[in-house]
Formats: sequence, C-alpha cells, structure tokens
Amino acid sequence: MPKIIIRLGENIHAVKQEDILYLKAKGFYTQICFHINGRVEQAIVSKPIGSLEKEYDSILFYRVHKSYLVNLGKVTGVVKTGITSARIANNEMIPIAKRRVNDFMSMLKRY
Repeated sequence: MPKIIIRLGENIHAVKQEDILYLKAKGFYTQICFHINGRVEQAIVSKPIGSLEKEYDSILFYRVHKSYLVNLGKVTGVVKTGITSARIANNEMIPIAKRRVNDFMSMLKRY
C-alpha cells in the first residue's frame, strides 16, 4: 500500500494509509488525523476530500459523512445518541450521515 506524504511544520512524513485515523473536509483543503511516532497528529493538505477519497484504499476507508472519511481499522465503536457516530481510536466521535449508517455498519462488519 502506498504511503502518503504529509508536511507537518518543517518536517515531511511518509505515513502509511493504515496509520491515518480519519480525514475531515475543510473547503478545498482536508485535515488529516494520523498516528506518527506514537502520537496523534493533524495536518492540512491542499486537496479536497473527494480527490483524496479516490486516491485512498476503498477497502480501508469509508465516507461516513460529506465531511468525513474514516479508516475502518481505527473505528472502536458506534454510538447512537440522537446522532449516530463512530468512535475512533483516539476517542474522537465522527458523525455518520443517517443515509449511510446501514452501509457503514455492513462495511465495518466485512472489515
């Protein structure tokens, strides 16, 4: 699986896709949350989330919401309290669009 090149301050990291927790849309930019050197880091890249979704492994990543793409391997649970959310390995809660809940649950079971 190809690595993703991410600039974080003065450093450039080659991050494995499986080390990415999730991606969050920020207009024409995307925030990437990932594990590196035992820490969780975040970086902004100048590509829209739709472009990155096409580049990333479709078996590993799932678009749960118009603004979020999650790594299925980093999902530790699903919480249904008004809004259904995916709990990610760093304990962040990512909202799941109502129309995508059933498909997401199927993908999670298959992963």
